[in-house]
Amino acid sequence: MKKTKNKAPFHFPLADKLPSDPSRRALLKGAGIAGAVAVGASPTGAVLGAENQAEDVSNPLALEALETLTAAEAEVLEAICDCLIPSDEHGPGAKEARAAHYIDRSLA
Repeated sequence: MKKTKNKAPFHFPLADKLPSDPSRRALLKGAGIAGAVAVGASPTGAVLGAENQAEDVSNPLALEALETLTAAEAEVLEAICDCLIPSDEHGPGAKEARAAHYIDRSLA
């Protein structure tokens, strides 16, 4: 009896072109792109676009000069950091800890 491989009922032509052992750089690049697309396509991304139109004086990034990032990049980074580490009853989150400002300074 001949054994056959279990194949999926569908085939992705681009899957043949993918490396079987991707590099760390390619993996991180893909994860970064997927994360950016997920945030941009989510309702949070639409809310961020509407909130960014009004000048927010309580935003520490708006009050301090940025070294590397543009204002739009800094706002997106701050929103991503706030989603990853939100503030809760146990303590402050990334926004209160000014993580986006730290990342901006680290990139300089």
